[in-house]
Amino acid sequence: NEELGKLVSEGRKEEFKDFPGFGGDVPDPQEVETFMRSKLNWSELEQPEHANTHKMYQELLTMRPGFSGELRRDHVNEGGLVVRRGEHVLAVALRDDVQLPLPKNVQPLWQSEDYAVEPSPPEVAGQEVRFSVPGAVLLKLEGEASS
Repeated sequence: NEELGKLVSEGRKEEFKDFPGFGGDVPDPQEVETFMRSKLNWSELEQPEHANTHKMYQELLTMRPGFSGELRRDHVNEGGLVVRRGEHVLAVALRDDVQLPLPKNVQPLWQSEDYAVEPSPPEVAGQEVRFSVPGAVLLKLEGEASS
């Protein structure tokens, strides 16, 4: 529908006008070129950084059914956040050099840096995690803290 296409294009431009990555020039979703640029290039899996990212998403999707409980935010600052769901805690650094608080008695289960070509793993020590680069770490509450 031509009219609907125009409305979608206008809405997309309005929605993304302030995204710095577009520099004010939002790709038109009705253009064939936009569609072609948006398709996955499966040959990129031959490059280590793309293969690692693909493996990370596969493993996260495999783990997802094991998470249950209400999702709650434990901590947020300009550099990151800590969320909890049941007995699992996820700490995410959105930039370099971030330190985030953790609850007592946590054990790391997974970290995004395991999939980096040049890893800089976060340091989990006591009740905090320190990230030198953006990343995430998934932890499990142990003992009394998990209830």
